[in-house]
Amino acid sequence: MSTQDVEIKLEEAIKRLLERMHKVECDSAEYAKMADQLVKLYKMRDIDNTYRVRTTELDLKREDYQNIQTFKQGEIELKGQELDIRRQEIELKRDELESRKFDSDKNLELKDNELTLRREEFESSRKISPETWATIGGNLIGIALIIGYERVNVLTSKAVNFVTKLR
Repeated sequence: MSTQDVEIKLEEAIKRLLERMHKVECDSAEYAKMADQLVKLYKMRDIDNTYRVRTTELDLKREDYQNIQTFKQGEIELKGQELDIRRQEIELKRDELESRKFDSDKNLELKDNELTLRREEFESSRKISPETWATIGGNLIGIALIIGYERVNVLTSKAVNFVTKLR
């Protein structure tokens, strides 16, 4: 018996019971029994409705689960195809890199030479030449002589020209 048949029979039973209750006195014991039976029929109908709702929900969940599984399977197939395409791209790039390896080795050697030259230029630019040291020493001696002379005598502004300027 299907749930629709059960629903129809319950509705018919409720309808017949209500028709019989109209014919019976409201104060009688038979009416009270019929009312109890009517309450039980309504409860059965509610239970049946709840059962049908839950069955429908379960069916929908099963469909959703199947749809998700189908979607996941399709997604897995697409990812497999994407992986194959990526593998092919990687192989092409690897081949291209192999063909450029000779050029890159040459470039590395040139870069290394350039780096060595720049390092040597930097180190040579940091060294102070002996001529510069001689100029600095001469200027310091000249300043010391001028200061010593100034303590004893008055110094004119032309005497400061003894100190040479750095170039």
